[in-house]
Amino acid sequence: MIAMALWEIVKEINFNRIALVPVPRSLMYKESTIAIKLMNIIGILEEDPLDFTVYYDCTGLIFRGSQCQTSHSSNIRPTFEEQFLSLKFDNDKIVKEDVIYILVDDIVTRGITLKACEQHLSDNGIPKDKILKFAVAKTI
Repeated sequence: MIAMALWEIVKEINFNRIALVPVPRSLMYKESTIAIKLMNIIGILEEDPLDFTVYYDCTGLIFRGSQCQTSHSSNIRPTFEEQFLSLKFDNDKIVKEDVIYILVDDIVTRGITLKACEQHLSDNGIPKDKILKFAVAKTI
């Protein structure tokens, strides 16, 4: 399901180099569900023999440097600044080629974590028009 939704996005943007960046979990030492499944998702995306898109696994490009309260299971919602400051960026994992970065999150409540991740990419030289945000589900 996730792979098919991402495939639709990739088809729509018509760009043949895609960097998939899993959004880190709020809990520091727990890997995100998306990061765990990313290699399988990329494998499914690469199955089409007529699609020449190259996918890059950017797990760890943005990671949690300190614990942050999760938005979807608490009444205490972190601010953008709290989310941004709790995230760290690994410059060694930037893809050197011209790519579109897709931030992939499992659940979005307010979108603050996605926005903080987008800001980290932008602050590290990725143009905003090369950053897309994708979430599997939204809390209501």
